[in-house]
Amino acid sequence: MERKLDFKALVKKTQWTIVKQFCLNVIVAYIFPIATISIDIHSETQSIASGLLGLLFNVFSWVYICISLIIIVSINIKALLTRVKQEMEIVYHGSMWLTSVNNSSNLTILEFIETNKHIELMQQRIKNMIQVEKDQKEDILFKVSAMAHDLKTPLTVIKGNSELLQLAPLSGVDVQCLKDIERASNQLDSYFNQLINYSKTFYSYQISFHQYRISNLSKILEQECEYLIGDNIDYKYNSKIDRDCSIELDLDLIIRSVANIVNNAMAYADDSKKRIRVIFELEDGSIALSIWNNGSKFSDDVLKNFGKLFYREDTSRNSQFEHFGIGLAFVKQVMSIHSGDIQLQNKEKGAMVKLIIPIKNSDNT
Repeated sequence: MERKLDFKALVKKTQWTIVKQFCLNVIVAYIFPIATISIDIHSETQSIASGLLGLLFNVFSWVYICISLIIIVSINIKALLTRVKQEMEIVYHGSMWLTSVNNSSNLTILEFIETNKHIELMQQRIKNMIQVEKDQKEDILFKVSAMAHDLKTPLTVIKGNSELLQLAPLSGVDVQCLKDIERASNQLDSYFNQLINYSKTFYSYQISFHQYRISNLSKILEQECEYLIGDNIDYKYNSKIDRDCSIELDLDLIIRSVANIVNNAMAYADDSKKRIRVIFELEDGSIALSIWNNGSKFSDDVLKNFGKLFYREDTSRNSQFEHFGIGLAFVKQVMSIHSGDIQLQNKEKGAMVKLIIPIKNSDNT
């Protein structure tokens, strides 16, 4: 196992290595060969010592020594930089993920070892903070869901009694009051159902993934859209599938997400002539479902804040409709569960919502 050193000690070690290698090279590759050859003395007055000195210190000898030194220095500097680069990459890649991986055993430079330890400590703290926030959010959603369940019982009683009272002989004012109570009860019931459905997406045991053929999925979604939209709206469904494969998803969550978007499209389409277009297609290794409606467009505020729980635009696309700020938050959470995405766009004098779900381990047929 290589000894651990700080950077200063490593540089000093490299310097001594260069000196030792250079001296060894001079002795083995230069002085020793010269000492083993015979020297011819052409002049009677020339001594052996002067001939040897002339051979040792001529121009060629100096060039040879300089080249040897440059090569030795280059090799050792390259080795030093390679080692530093390798350990920097270990620390860098270790810092890219919240999953803590102990790479300290692969490091030999003390500065990198200390840096890696600080990064691992920071990763653990961030991981703990995320887990605490997740637990708190799940706890809040569980309480909200439980509260919604509890409130549905008295709400059902109120709704049932209002419907029953409408059957009795009443004045016009009384009938209108009962209709208002029933309408408000229906809105609250829808609100509670959306809260309950949203909270379920945060619990893995409530999610069930299965394999579906894309062609079958397209037919299921087409039937769902036709059922929701009906015959009174100019509606077209276009399936653009050039190949069939399988995709893993929770069909119930996907259908609920599509229903949310379709209901919004019907609510916000132009009242004079509502038009809705749905396109199902394969796009860069994903399925994409685009739902477009004519009429009002998304504001900049909606494009920036959509998907936040309980977010409601002050100047709604159409103020006559009630919004609880849960629908798009639910859809965004479902897309996150499927590693997908939701996009809002203003397109062709209308608004379009695009749901994108990646195909994982698909089997082409």
